[in-house]
Amino acid sequence: MKKFILLLIIISGLISCNSENDIDLDPIVGSWKIKSILYDNKEIYLTDECNIKSSITFLNDNSIFESNFHKDIKGECVNFEKKYNWINLGKSIYQF
Repeated sequence: MKKFILLLIIISGLISCNSENDIDLDPIVGSWKIKSILYDNKEIYLTDECNIKSSITFLNDNSIFESNFHKDIKGECVNFEKKYNWINLGKSIYQF
């Protein structure tokens, strides 16, 4: 499950962004919706109504707010939220 969440984070950074147009902001800053993940070198598009609610927000203070939706064993859509930090290592490489 940890690998799946990590893949969601990485792919979300590559798929789409809705960020402010402030040139002083790092390009990763903004709210990103997850459209697909890369798993075992295959791109998997998220089509489940629950999963497509997931998003990751990169804040200018180098923090990340992740909202990950998935179905529990009862089939109900639940939200797992997590906050952590990011660092720009340069050359479009980020550490989470």
